[in-house]
Amino acid sequence: MLTTTESTFVIEASRERVWECLTKALFRSIPLEQMNFLNERSLVAVLRVRMSRFELPLRVNIEISEISEPEILAATIKATGVKGIIGFNQTVRFTLADTNEGGTKVSARLEAEQMSLPVKTFLLWKVKGFANDSLSSVERLLREWTVSTNKE
Repeated sequence: MLTTTESTFVIEASRERVWECLTKALFRSIPLEQMNFLNERSLVAVLRVRMSRFELPLRVNIEISEISEPEILAATIKATGVKGIIGFNQTVRFTLADTNEGGTKVSARLEAEQMSLPVKTFLLWKVKGFANDSLSSVERLLREWTVSTNKE
């Protein structure tokens, strides 16, 4: 597997509180449209990828593939477009651990599992940017959503 991106950060909240917010933060971190939740562990949606003056709509399936509460959450992200010519599969895995200071260390690893030839050739930079932006958004959302309960 090709590792697309990794991130480690500390959230000043209990592991249980971070866990409560993690799935929601993952789903919200990706700019999806027309979301349709199939069940509590999966959804389908449209992701519009802007490239210069063009916009490429991709059908996205996100499925929670591993849960070990409150320590591990993994999800598979599959995107396809242009009649299946464009596509990629990624797995994101979050591992939560308590810190000595009472916070939560979040380790995130997003790996590309499969990419179509056009993605590998022309769009790899876009996939890496998507991965970095998504993990940064998860971190930002977790910080926002967990801070209110710490101040009460």
